[in-house]
Amino acid sequence: MLLPGTRAQMLFLALISAIPLTSACQSGLEYQNPYGVSSVTLQQPAPPNFQNEDQLSTDDPNTENESDELPTENRPDSEKRAIAEQPENATLHPVPKDEKRPYPESRFATIDGVRIHFRWIPSDGGDRRYILIHGFAASTYSYRHTIHHLKNQGHEILAVDLPGYGFSDRVLEGSHSKFRRAELIWKLVHLLESSPSRYASMESPGRSPSRGIERWILVGHSMGGSVIAAMTQLYPENVEYLIYIAGSVDGGPGWFARNAVRWIPGLKGLITWYAESYSFNEESFKELLTSAYARPPAKEEVDGYLQPFLIPDTAPSILASIENSQDPRTLQMAQSNLPALLIWGDGDEWVVPEVGRALHQDIKLSLLYMIEGAGHCPMETHPEQVHRIMDKSDAAMRQIRESGPQ
Repeated sequence: MLLPGTRAQMLFLALISAIPLTSACQSGLEYQNPYGVSSVTLQQPAPPNFQNEDQLSTDDPNTENESDELPTENRPDSEKRAIAEQPENATLHPVPKDEKRPYPESRFATIDGVRIHFRWIPSDGGDRRYILIHGFAASTYSYRHTIHHLKNQGHEILAVDLPGYGFSDRVLEGSHSKFRRAELIWKLVHLLESSPSRYASMESPGRSPSRGIERWILVGHSMGGSVIAAMTQLYPENVEYLIYIAGSVDGGPGWFARNAVRWIPGLKGLITWYAESYSFNEESFKELLTSAYARPPAKEEVDGYLQPFLIPDTAPSILASIENSQDPRTLQMAQSNLPALLIWGDGDEWVVPEVGRALHQDIKLSLLYMIEGAGHCPMETHPEQVHRIMDKSDAAMRQIRESGPQ
């Protein structure tokens, strides 16, 4: 029985009654898929496979030749070990030609059945290594200013489109939990660290390859905060420190959202039809970014966010990420001994500043900075201030990492 005044129940019933109507309707969205994104099932993780073969192939005519790299048998012992430990069900694809990649530094890897798009810039004299993880419904585009800044400083950069987002494959079946995403990214890191192209870049004048465990600085924006927290919990020895930019660690779909998508017949189709018909357009994204930026966005910013949403099955993939977001593992934030830098906009209405202050209390080795006038995406709207904080805090973060809790 519907109680008077329960607007949420009325809206819910209205949605249910509209489901049959969508079966005869198609959205007016004009799909665009210039980079061959597929809709796939994420396979179960496989254990490490100790093999001794070079997984980089140059047989694809749409790729640039990397045949100048050293054969496996001619490489140093440390690199042979890295190649031998490449993960199973993981392949690093050859470098696509310019017309086959979204950005000049774009690469692709297939891991557990999903082709992942990432942007990799090798070190050019810098002493830091960054992994950049975007937020919900975003992509590596949201880190465009940060990538430019870190590249100019010569640091190594790995920016990843999470499965289902950006120019990575759309995942319709399989886990989208923060820990599963963390596992995929560490597999990608392992694959990249053992690749001949990365090793060759480190042999440039003035550089020498690392002989020990390489530590990465993990940067997570919004939802990406939960992913870097899970990455740290899985492999803390590979983390230098963390940077949370408006990081949402505890957020995520609730019980009702997960089960409604799973059990209500036709609801996925209704939401997909509505999103593609009324939400995946310039006007809606302009309104969305105005809220996130706390200022009106430029047209190129709207286009940068909208483009990946024109890829087929984007809406169903996002719904699958809501339905399949659970994981029996939980984050243990208070138990972490790794330092964290927290950067927030004081005008953030999406992940409010109180969340940052609470996270600062939970992480005992953390520094918190509030940027005046910034909204939810300070690395896009206030990049100079964000990068200044990152640069000036690096030495302190490294010192805390080495000394540990006092």
